[in-house]
Amino acid sequence: MNKLAYLRTLALFLSALIISLPIALAEEYRIDYDQNGNIVYDQESNVYREYNELNQLSRTRINNISGIILQEYTYDPIKERIFIKDEFYSNGSTKSSTYYFDDYIVIQNSSGIYNKTYI
Repeated sequence: MNKLAYLRTLALFLSALIISLPIALAEEYRIDYDQNGNIVYDQESNVYREYNELNQLSRTRINNISGIILQEYTYDPIKERIFIKDEFYSNGSTKSSTYYFDDYIVIQNSSGIYNKTYI
């Protein structure tokens, strides 16, 4: 085998190796969707999501449908946007509640009540 043929073979081998490397190192990543195309579960965050009849995110849980609730969302029926967001600790106790009023937000948690205004 001459030197040029050897270099071509080596280049083809290295090219194949570089192209196949991402496939060999890839991890399986699971994402589950509902019939409306909403993400119900993704393996990376380990969060299960529930949606209301208007296809809006209403609750998140750890791992599955019977897991501990992480967040609950209440929507303003007129403006169809989040009105209240409640967050919970893993033991089920309330971590914080956030109330959304147009450009004014009230956050209530164990350390007090905070008001924010967005312009």
